[in-house]
Amino acid sequence: GAAIAHAASPPVVVSPAHVVYSQPVVVTTAPQTQTFQALQSQAAMPALGTVYSALPSGCSLELVQGQNYYRCGSYWYLPQLGPQGVQYLFVAPPA
Repeated sequence: GAAIAHAASPPVVVSPAHVVYSQPVVVTTAPQTQTFQALQSQAAMPALGTVYSALPSGCSLELVQGQNYYRCGSYWYLPQLGPQGVQYLFVAPPA
């Protein structure tokens, strides 16, 4: 497969998928795996509604209008219970 560029912080893991992202964005296929890794960067903003099984280190829990969110820099995630446990939905910043 193709080489992956070095990353400045730990990647976010999402399941299932067959693509690995790093910074700068380099796409490779991951044979025989159901894991997707996406490193957050302003250059590679995830699509709204993308679901992650883990968040990068340094995220803070924020309570907005009675709802818990995780804020990771300028990105916001809504924790949800999924089939494998807690998942994090990428959302627009809450109002």
